[in-house]
Amino acid sequence: MLVACGGPKLASLQSSCEQRYADFPNQTRCLKREALAADPQLSRPGGDLVRLYLAYGDAAAARVEDGTMREVDARLAMAELYSRIKAQADARQADQQARYSQFL
Repeated sequence: MLVACGGPKLASLQSSCEQRYADFPNQTRCLKREALAADPQLSRPGGDLVRLYLAYGDAAAARVEDGTMREVDARLAMAELYSRIKAQADARQADQQARYSQFL
């Protein structure tokens, strides 16, 4: 589960930002704002993955704004990164559950 700081899932926050803003750079700024509002330190489990996703979004947004990346390519790159990060978060959760079940 890729949770933004113990609150709403990252996908939910992103969907909300995509509904509010049409352009990729503003969507990524919105997502960062919302994720940091949920947990300013991104200190909950998965926070490191959320930080990575947000940093990549910042970089992609800057490239879109300076014209070195098309918006469609930035969206694709972010979707691919989200898929990899989600798989890693799911693997962490499965590992944690397996370790916990050993003690029951």
